[in-house]
Amino acid sequence: MCTYYTSRRTALEAALIAALDSGRLAHAGLDVFEQEPLPPSHPYLRMDSLTLTPHAAYKTTEASLRLIERALEQISAA
Repeated sequence: MCTYYTSRRTALEAALIAALDSGRLAHAGLDVFEQEPLPPSHPYLRMDSLTLTPHAAYKTTEASLRLIERALEQISAA
């Protein structure tokens, strides 16, 4: 079983780690974390059965253009 976990849910973190460590869950992928950046001692960083990726939902052309437009509006308003 493979799952992609895409929300900040601290209560599930310990259960996810236990499921991966025990082999009940073969692999998981995470793109958001309760604490960002993860501290160097975080258990996620030692797990081979876990794929960590940056959260990049905002990286669409439309989102990038909106971000630029808002920045320019704020500069113009200053």
